[in-house]
Amino acid sequence: MDMGRIVSVDIPFEVLDWIDSMVMLRDPSFPSYSFLLLCKEGKKKPTLNQIAEMSRKLHIPFGFFLLKKPVPLDPVAVSRRTIGSISSDKPMSAELRDTINRMKEIQDWIGEHQEEGKLSFPGTLMLSDDIRTSAMMIRKSLAIDIDWHGNVRNASGASSFIRNRIGTLGIYVFQNGIVGVNTHRTLDLSEFRAFSIFDEIAPLIFINSRDSDTGRLFSLFHELVHIGLGVNGVFRGDGKVSKEEVFCNAVAAELVLPEDSFESAWVPVRADDAYPACRRIGRKFCCSPVVVARRALDRGLLSADRYTAVEKQAREDFESSRKKAEGGSFIGNQLSRYDHAFLRMIDRSIQNGDTQYTEAFRLTDTWGSSFSKLISGAYDD
Repeated sequence: MDMGRIVSVDIPFEVLDWIDSMVMLRDPSFPSYSFLLLCKEGKKKPTLNQIAEMSRKLHIPFGFFLLKKPVPLDPVAVSRRTIGSISSDKPMSAELRDTINRMKEIQDWIGEHQEEGKLSFPGTLMLSDDIRTSAMMIRKSLAIDIDWHGNVRNASGASSFIRNRIGTLGIYVFQNGIVGVNTHRTLDLSEFRAFSIFDEIAPLIFINSRDSDTGRLFSLFHELVHIGLGVNGVFRGDGKVSKEEVFCNAVAAELVLPEDSFESAWVPVRADDAYPACRRIGRKFCCSPVVVARRALDRGLLSADRYTAVEKQAREDFESSRKKAEGGSFIGNQLSRYDHAFLRMIDRSIQNGDTQYTEAFRLTDTWGSSFSKLISGAYDD
């Protein structure tokens, strides 16, 4: 299929009607909404560029316009890591809901086109397992040693390194700080830091890229443990932390900052020196000062008040340094968001005639030459 020949797109009426039901602004005088109504009436057949404009202006994911039929809006049950790993009784935001549904749709596509069968890693852990033993099993699966931090320069490099190692297990990792490519729909870090969707063939991890580099790294390990357990934990909304969350946090902490390594690095500190000491150790192990403080708290080396003070200071430092918007090029951002193995799989599927370009555009929120550049970049690993 020649991408250059794509002039307009046929969108089923039921899809347009479904999209219309999700549009918050229903003002016929608003250009993008009036154009949507014309499409519903069959008076207009949009081009991909016009679809992209409607997507941005109406805050509807680009891929929704290219569906063959509407999809359920209730997201699948997933395990999601929040700040403090505590659930909330607040209703799930539309941004998180759309992101989960988007990732489930991609996961389903991967499952249909995946050549391999069941993976060996998912379901290999149990809640009754010893924390250190579980961490050791994961390190063996990832082919890293206990001092893997020596292979990276900083937390950003550590996150990229572990993301790539997770990919060798057949697990797909995506990240984003917005819904699709819509910069007006940011993902709230206070609502979730990451989530995972378990599957024996195509397990998937999604990271909220608005988090810090150290936060992303911890989330990668945390969600990897969820997949190792082989279950989708569901937050109960009662403010309690589930047994699964406690286990995942403990194993992730052992992977980021092994207990033996912590004992060697820790030195007694005064109350006013707690945060600098935790930050110094955290830099060495590419983890947050909070992870270090938690280790010290659990070992009785730091009081609860000092731990709370470290946690508060770390949050304030992060908030003051966090960028309000993503920089970089569109293609560069897309390459960081999508799993490159997934992008290469799409390319092979197109070459084999199993996937049409319109489907590929929908799955990657790109079109035309931007899609070609995205696929090209996926082979530069």
